[in-house]
Amino acid sequence: MVVGHYQTGKSCLVLGRDREVPGLLSNSIRHITQNFKFFLSINVSAYEVYDNSVKDLLKVTANAKPQSLDEFVKRGWAELVCLPVLSDEDLNLLVIRLWYARRKLPEIFQSSGSHLVVRVVVPSPLLPGKVGTLHLVDMAGFRTEEDKQNSSQSADLRYINLTYKTLYQTLNGKTPDQPWPLLRLLHPSILFCCIKLADKQKANHITLSNFCRKRIKK
Repeated sequence: MVVGHYQTGKSCLVLGRDREVPGLLSNSIRHITQNFKFFLSINVSAYEVYDNSVKDLLKVTANAKPQSLDEFVKRGWAELVCLPVLSDEDLNLLVIRLWYARRKLPEIFQSSGSHLVVRVVVPSPLLPGKVGTLHLVDMAGFRTEEDKQNSSQSADLRYINLTYKTLYQTLNGKTPDQPWPLLRLLHPSILFCCIKLADKQKANHITLSNFCRKRIKK
C-alpha cells in the first residue's frame, strides 16, 4: 500500500500487492514523486520482500518510462482511495491496519525494540536541491504475544544481530553473479518504509532515532 499527499489536502492511497503485480510498488512511488499534484510525501505499508521490490524502490529516479499507475487501476491490480490528510502516526496506523485486514492476520503489535532502520537519500528528478529520504525498517524481530508464548526466542531474531552499517552496505552492495544480498538478509521479513521530500540540508539532520520513535506501537 502506498500513500501520497495531494496539495489539495487529500491523500491518495494505492492498494495492491507487489508480489502479485511486480513493479506495482516502485511504479506507484515513481508516479507520485513525478506528479506535481502531490506533495512528495509517501508512506508505504508493511510488505514482504520478494524478487527485487526493494531494489526497484531505490530506483524511483530511473529514466526508464514507468508503466502508468492508471493502467494498474484499470486492470484491477490496484485501488485508488482518497481520504483526508492525517498525521503521520494516524496514517501509518491506518495503513498497517488495512494491510493486516487484507491479509487476515491478527492485529497484534509488540515492539522488540531491536528493529533495524536504514536511511537512503534519493535526489529528486524534478526539483533541484530536493531529495527524497527513504527509511527502511526491518520488522523481522517483530513478535506477537502468541510467538512469545510458543517460543522463548523467535527464529526471526537472527536478523537482529545485523547492524545499521551492515544493512546500509548491503543496500549499496554490488554482486553481479549472486542474488541481491538484501534478499538473503531479510527474506521474508516485513518492512515498513517512508519517503519524504526535504531540502538536502534538512534531510541531513533527520536522525534514525527520531524516525524509530514514530514507529507504531500498541
